[in-house]
Amino acid sequence: MGASVLPKEIQSSLQNLIEQKLEIKDYDLSFSKGSSKGDNYLGVLTRVTVTEKNDKVANPRIFNLIIKSAPQSEEFRKYIKIEILHGREVCMYEQVFPELKRFQEEVGLEDIFYPVPKCYKTSNVAPYEHLILEDMTAKGYEMKNRKIVTDLNHSMEVLKAYGKYHALCLALKIKEPEVFDNLVELTKETYFTNVNLENLCGTIKAVIDKVTQKLDQDKERKLIKKLNEFIKFPVNGLLENLSIKAANGDAVFSHGDSWINNILFKYEDNCSCPSKICFLDWQLSRCTSPAIDISYFIFSCTDKKLRAHHYEDLLNAYHSSLLSFLKQLGCDLDIFSKEKLLDNMKRFSKYGLMMCLITIPLAAAEMDEIPDWTNDMNEEERTKMFSQERKSEKYIINKLIDVVRDFDKLEYI
Repeated sequence: MGASVLPKEIQSSLQNLIEQKLEIKDYDLSFSKGSSKGDNYLGVLTRVTVTEKNDKVANPRIFNLIIKSAPQSEEFRKYIKIEILHGREVCMYEQVFPELKRFQEEVGLEDIFYPVPKCYKTSNVAPYEHLILEDMTAKGYEMKNRKIVTDLNHSMEVLKAYGKYHALCLALKIKEPEVFDNLVELTKETYFTNVNLENLCGTIKAVIDKVTQKLDQDKERKLIKKLNEFIKFPVNGLLENLSIKAANGDAVFSHGDSWINNILFKYEDNCSCPSKICFLDWQLSRCTSPAIDISYFIFSCTDKKLRAHHYEDLLNAYHSSLLSFLKQLGCDLDIFSKEKLLDNMKRFSKYGLMMCLITIPLAAAEMDEIPDWTNDMNEEERTKMFSQERKSEKYIINKLIDVVRDFDKLEYI
């Protein structure tokens, strides 16, 4: 795989980064695919290794990079609104994350919490939008198999990381309200306000119809009614669910897309429990309730057995981590009490359910069932992505049934 796979505009950007910012004049480049089919849906990933050629240097520098570029398909761009998604991720890397890093440094933290890749360069020039990021796999981070249920150890560490990240956002809001408010203006919801939410209802209906057919039509009549009402959630509740106003002072700069393929893990000394977490893909970030990330992750990535035995433990791990980091940042621990957490989970978890209905079928798909939807697919083909029967159909429906029953039991719907 060579540089020819990249548009010349992105090749030029890469060259500029290497020669101007990294100050390397003589170098070798090697390219490879940055992800497998089904691991990424909203960008094209290219892995690049930059090796300095300099006989005068004993240890030539090597930079391992990921170029995340926007798909070129006009139909895809029109359907997905990629310019909005990419613009939000650029905003997070150029505006939000640097402020959160600066804030920690000024507070005096020695161990800076920065759970995202280093960003070397961004561009919003359509249709060649791209980010050039540090390749975290070169630092030992790994992506888990999307088909394997996330176990307790990994789930706990992810929620602890979300707790620290959300605490950092809350602390910035308390300590530097003007800075926080300026970032709020940059991270208001723009994606779902610019897409056809009726089409999204159609996607949700295709999945819910499959689920309700397998429920006990007599004993679970109330749940079936709730699910049929939920079909209209994208047009009758989604924007309110994501609004800053509704979060009532608890809003953070959410991740917004917390399924397992957007999380990398690093391990130390052959330990099966991860020591570090890295979050990827911030296109769906916005300023909203912390419950958006928590509910999406827990219900899309864990199974019923783990939730039955450890759901409270997962929430406690998240909250304890949040409080611990708030304390390090010099904030009052009453900012986000356990009662507030539970209230947020009841009020804002519907987004998590919506995303589960979309991502669980995709995560369980076999390679030959995953279309290249960055090409020119029509509306019928896109709908089929979610309504088609898959080889693991029984597993998918059973997992979704477990999810909706848990949502009902917890009174989240």
